[in-house]
Amino acid sequence: MFLDLNTLHEIHQQTNDNSAVLAQLPEHHQNLVLAADAKAATKDNTAARAGCYIGAGLAMTGALGVGIGQGYVGGKAALAVAKNPDEYSRIRAMMLIGAAIAESSAIYALIIAILLIFVAPSL
Repeated sequence: MFLDLNTLHEIHQQTNDNSAVLAQLPEHHQNLVLAADAKAATKDNTAARAGCYIGAGLAMTGALGVGIGQGYVGGKAALAVAKNPDEYSRIRAMMLIGAAIAESSAIYALIIAILLIFVAPSL
């Protein structure tokens, strides 16, 4: 007897008594019925979805600091090259390393935002 999650949820919706539905199904299908109930409960929860979107926006404020920091690093590197043009390659290497380290914070913020938008509402 193979039933998909939607079919089990429809069976559960047709009867009001939870124990009557669960008694008719094998044990592994009972867990699926309960999972369908949990899925339906979170599907209609718009407040939780709104909270996830607000949290994702707040997580991306980390990119603001990264942009400011990388602009500062670029400006200081340009000033250093203007003062000492012979050290251009060393200054460029240090600037790229600093920018890469700063960029990792923005990537972590982006990953958190993506998880909040696509994964958290379905939990």
